[in-house]
Amino acid sequence: PWEKLLFQLGIGALAGWFLWHHAPTIDAQVLNLPFQRTYPPTPVMVMDAGGQPPQIASNVIVLGALGFTALACIVIALTSTAVHLTDGMDGLATGLVLLASLMAMTLVALAVTPRMSYFLMVPHVPQARELMVVAGAMTGACMGFLWFNCQPASVFMGDTGSLALGGLLAAIFVAIRQEFLLLVVGGLFYLEAASVLLQVGWCKASRRLFGEGRRIFRCAPIHHHFQLGGWTETQTVARVWVRGILLSMVGLVRLKLRGGPESSHIEQEVHHIPVLHHVRAALAAQLACLADRLLAAERLQILHQVALRADEALLEVGVDHARGLRRGVALADRPGADLLRS
Repeated sequence: PWEKLLFQLGIGALAGWFLWHHAPTIDAQVLNLPFQRTYPPTPVMVMDAGGQPPQIASNVIVLGALGFTALACIVIALTSTAVHLTDGMDGLATGLVLLASLMAMTLVALAVTPRMSYFLMVPHVPQARELMVVAGAMTGACMGFLWFNCQPASVFMGDTGSLALGGLLAAIFVAIRQEFLLLVVGGLFYLEAASVLLQVGWCKASRRLFGEGRRIFRCAPIHHHFQLGGWTETQTVARVWVRGILLSMVGLVRLKLRGGPESSHIEQEVHHIPVLHHVRAALAAQLACLADRLLAAERLQILHQVALRADEALLEVGVDHARGLRRGVALADRPGADLLRS
């Protein structure tokens, strides 16, 4: 109904304006496109040395109030509806929201940590640290709810739970500027929504073209398509969960895949960081001192060998001199010996 859609868009617009208005830095207002670096490559030693945080890359788009609010409004409303459409089998939406909220906890932890956010070149949003508590609460709530929501379910989520969980999940990803990563982590939510749009759209279009409505899937949302194809409800839910785990892993791996032109090698990038001049100078001084010590040790070893050889030579000279003295004494005593014999 249009009333529900209106409320979803309105809440998304309010959340987007709030997040943009209270963003402490432009880092929390950037458009984080897939495979784009928010910051230039920064060596970890710079952050460990207490250097200045890197500036935002020149090719990164900073959103204004209108663009930020519009994007947040669309993402929150779309995700809320997608999670609602996914909630068609016992435990299906609950398990996927559980996986997505775990990913949200991980991403919030990375976004609020300077070392990790600058290393991975994702937006650093330190004021979002409390959202990790919210994501953890969502994870715990889904775990507890799943205990009673698995087949056969004794408790059902309904519109109240699915719409709220989808909107809250999207708001967390918007706050840490990871809307496009949500398309990967929550890809199954959007697949469910896309299957409904395609099914309804093609049915209406084919009715106008051919006089009768035709289908793309056996039934929409798409999890009912697999169920009507022979999968049991338990098989469908378990296999969708497996796909959700794979998408979460792909989302984590994608954090490290940051493209963009390489302006220079890391040594040239380090050259433009003032803090590293002192670090490099200190390392050079230590290396020079170590080289001097090694050279001095080699010189001492050479002198020690020369001294040993000199001692050996002096000893040989002393032995030869003693032998010469003995011969002289023997020659001096020879006339007296001859006289006594005569």
